[in-house]
Amino acid sequence: MSNPEKPTPTPETAQKPAAASGSEANPVLTEALDKQRPRYFRVSGGAARGRSGRADTERFADELMTLQECAQIVGERLEMNAIAFGVIYDGDETIAFRYDPNSDPRKPDLVGGLVNRRMAMRELLAGLNHYMNE
Repeated sequence: MSNPEKPTPTPETAQKPAAASGSEANPVLTEALDKQRPRYFRVSGGAARGRSGRADTERFADELMTLQECAQIVGERLEMNAIAFGVIYDGDETIAFRYDPNSDPRKPDLVGGLVNRRMAMRELLAGLNHYMNE
């Protein structure tokens, strides 16, 4: 599902510019990358919000669209109504999302995470649940 005009970001290419951009470096992103901690995001009304800066939030939104497309295909193949969460491992990264069960099912909100290491699914989903309930 890659776009030949836009190379797929790798952890090295996607994170170094944001973390190394000098005065524009986001301290939340820098610390998360250094300590390999997840960055969490909320998505509501078609807009993603996160604390790790605009570039990282936009990158998460791009990854989320791909992950949701895959989840939809799997859900259709399994004849399920909807997929409640999804986790994907891409190289040394882990990306996940979870729908908020308390949101409107016609326009669901969700939370997501992105971390620059392979992280156990249970651990990342527990982090998403905690973030969702904050």
